[in-house]
Amino acid sequence: MLKGTYKGDMGYVAAVENWGGVSLFLVPHLPGPHNPDSSLSKRKHSCLTTPPEPNLFSPIDARLNFGIDPVCQEPYVYHFNRYTFEHRLILKTFVLHSVSSTSVHIPTQLLFLFWSTDHPAVMRGLLF
Repeated sequence: MLKGTYKGDMGYVAAVENWGGVSLFLVPHLPGPHNPDSSLSKRKHSCLTTPPEPNLFSPIDARLNFGIDPVCQEPYVYHFNRYTFEHRLILKTFVLHSVSSTSVHIPTQLLFLFWSTDHPAVMRGLLF
């Protein structure tokens, strides 16, 4: 990602959209109980605001931290605060100029988080 909350993060391409965008699976940056600023908001934040650390989605944590019950649409798929989460990853759509397809090394922590989701598509992509 080239900008925003997910700047510098790696994502897995879920789909290339007909309108020229791309849908990516990303490790979410959800605020914890001590950080009330929601990274799910589409409103721009101050440059001085540090985004929350990446962490996998948990419907139990979402209910406890936000007081909102995520809606389970099908196994491993939740809708929460206008977003879709599959296998604990957030699915977000971006315009192409917001992402880079340059191959770079993925930090071990992020690789571990992707691996621990057991998302079928992501697992196929991570097997070398």
